[in-house]
Amino acid sequence: MPFLNIFFSKMNKIMNKSISQVFSLTLFAALFSCASGVSQKSTSSKSTIQEDLSQFRPKYEKDTSAATVVIPEETPVGATADVSAQINKKLDEIAVNSPTSAKGFRVMLYSGNSKDEATMVKEKAHILTKEKVYIEYRAPNFRVKAGDAINRLEANYLYGELKNDFPNAVIVPDNININY
Repeated sequence: MPFLNIFFSKMNKIMNKSISQVFSLTLFAALFSCASGVSQKSTSSKSTIQEDLSQFRPKYEKDTSAATVVIPEETPVGATADVSAQINKKLDEIAVNSPTSAKGFRVMLYSGNSKDEATMVKEKAHILTKEKVYIEYRAPNFRVKAGDAINRLEANYLYGELKNDFPNAVIVPDNININY
């Protein structure tokens, strides 16, 4: 304990000296800049620098020789080739090859071994929300999950709608159905 008192008293003395030195240097610098600033202001206000930079600017001339193009009214303007069949074919290929499920999140509303209770929870959730509600059976439990959220933020929004009616609801990662 006495060692700390000695240490802190020495540190205070050093700090006081260094603070006073910094203050005096700052004061000296401020006085010097004020003294030199007066002479700079007086000399800069007497003479103004004028320089003509117009010689460096690009020069453009008006081009009056350009002819205007006139399209006759009787010339039809339209598509030269119909590509809608090719586009439809590509869109069909994309629709067939696109995935129908992906990793996402759902809100699990019930997990237990009663099928009747799981069905009641599904019906209640279907009434409360416009999201799809799923019953999943993994022996020996039934799980009721709601929603197809791509990210956790969407799942959290659905959770906020359902948490009052289902206090044991939990957001869980799951494979979701992608609706195009």
